[in-house]
Amino acid sequence: GGLMQRGSGGDSWLRSGDSVSSAGDADGDGVADVLVGAKDAFNPSRQRTGSPFLHHLDPFRAPSAYHVSIASGGTIDLTLHFPADAGLDDYKVLISTAGNGPINFGVDIPITADGLAANTFGGNYPMPTTDMHGQLDASGDASASLTIPIGLNPNLAGRTLYLAAIAHETGFLPEYSSISRRIQLVP
Repeated sequence: GGLMQRGSGGDSWLRSGDSVSSAGDADGDGVADVLVGAKDAFNPSRQRTGSPFLHHLDPFRAPSAYHVSIASGGTIDLTLHFPADAGLDDYKVLISTAGNGPINFGVDIPITADGLAANTFGGNYPMPTTDMHGQLDASGDASASLTIPIGLNPNLAGRTLYLAAIAHETGFLPEYSSISRRIQLVP
């Protein structure tokens, strides 16, 4: 398993990878992106001038928001995008309040083991959810959502939920894990 999106191969004669550098967070998803130079790429005039290509590190899971108000509540929509090799595997979205680990359980899962992580591994979520566990489609994709109900205890303001998704064949240890994403509970 891994954490980076697999490239499609491309044309090896472009000499892709002669230079690699950080692109910061070019797409604003909270995960660093990478610029990869292709020394022999052609420009539109068919001159060999080279070209940079932006590669997004794929965390497999992209939340629709990173903050939820405990006073007004809200729903976090998740998009799971595992490699096609994980197609039709089982998946679970795990939640921890103790940090970003890792737990080593087949693969490194970047959350800290706590009671909430154990409960969500067993499919028990303390708040309304939709499809937080199930089976990936044939392409390795799924959607899920987590709802923070209106009027949670105000003392929870400032708490952080750490989410990570795993995928595995039925009855086997996790083969894939996402990176950890933080969801902040705000007043």
